[in-house]
Amino acid sequence: MAIDISSLVDMSRGLVDRRIFADQEIYDMEMERIFRRNWICLGHETEIPNKNDFFTTWIGEDPVIVVRGGDGKIRVLLNLCRHRGGTVCRVDKGSARSFLCPYHGWAYSNDGSLKGVPSLEVGYRNQLDLEEWGLVEVPRVDNYKGLLFATWDRNGPDLRTFLADSTFYLDCLLDRLDGGTEIVVGTRRWVIPCNWKHAAENFIGDSYHAAFTHASIFKVPGLEGAGNRVSGTEGYQIQCGNGHGVGAWVASKEAARGGYGHLEGIDEWMATPEIENEMR
Repeated sequence: MAIDISSLVDMSRGLVDRRIFADQEIYDMEMERIFRRNWICLGHETEIPNKNDFFTTWIGEDPVIVVRGGDGKIRVLLNLCRHRGGTVCRVDKGSARSFLCPYHGWAYSNDGSLKGVPSLEVGYRNQLDLEEWGLVEVPRVDNYKGLLFATWDRNGPDLRTFLADSTFYLDCLLDRLDGGTEIVVGTRRWVIPCNWKHAAENFIGDSYHAAFTHASIFKVPGLEGAGNRVSGTEGYQIQCGNGHGVGAWVASKEAARGGYGHLEGIDEWMATPEIENEMR
């Protein structure tokens, strides 16, 4: 039975149907309508600074390799062998000119092209066209201030259009200093058995949980009382369009202290009549 998506969120009462976190049909629709059609952030360009550098990640349930080829071009390749669908690259990151499927030994260049097939003459009578069986390449890859995005949709909007008003808030993080941003070497990873929206919701708007779930961080030497360093704040949940959102606490320049930054001009911007009306 088709689900009426519009009935799952009641904006006027602030209620969300718990099925959006557990219903398989809803999840399947999300994989198709969100992860197969939209731009997905995969990482940062500084994670692959050199030719032949790569890391592996996911677009929804599709495993992918993000690689800077020998020609310097960044590509996103489906991490599945074209023969029997085996995982071609089984490590998180590294540097490689080629990828070898451990199942039957099909060998691919890091540009995705198929370069070698064992027993090509005996098994395929030399009738297998290697040019037709390279790794599947995600058709569109783009970069915003160092963040790498990719989408399976060949005909959807460009990245800037998709990001909509979220670019303003991304710039606050990614473009505040000359030279932009760089990923610090090393990865800390958490695997959480939950629906993908639990994590998205936490980062977009649920700062309410921090004082309790992360109470131990305020006991770290140097961070005692961190939650009280800024006074006179106002909290906002900001809808940026196209499903993007930001949770923000805004303080005056005088109140922002003790390690908290302040965006120059934000006080004047917040005081403009259009923004004041929108915030109400």
